[in-house]
Amino acid sequence: MGFCGDIWRKQSGATLMETIVVIIIVGVALPSLMVLMGNLSFNSFKNELLNKAVNLASSRLEEIEAYKEEKWDWYKTVSKFNGDENLKDGFIRSTKITYHSSWGKDAMEAYEVLVSIKHKKLSKIYNVHIFLTKYSG
Repeated sequence: MGFCGDIWRKQSGATLMETIVVIIIVGVALPSLMVLMGNLSFNSFKNELLNKAVNLASSRLEEIEAYKEEKWDWYKTVSKFNGDENLKDGFIRSTKITYHSSWGKDAMEAYEVLVSIKHKKLSKIYNVHIFLTKYSG
């Protein structure tokens, strides 16, 4: 067949130009995918921390509300919940109970319960608070 037969011969392998194009595409796409995966992983971790912070604050409020339901004279000893706690996974939970002699439009006696959650990986301190009155209704 000679020279003409060589032209029509099936080409095998990739040319240098094709290889360079593939390297450029992979070189641009791969780092972008790695950054995306890193961001997703960090956001997932942060959301997990936020969920734990909310759960820790809520559990403290529930504990204090249960204490109020158990004891008719809860207001005399509720201050025992004041203070800071070092919890697992690096969380710090602070509870502050403040007495208000004239709270709200009805000027009722009330106790403000403020629960704060801190963690070194969270940029903010998360606070949850409620007011408990001596009387129900």
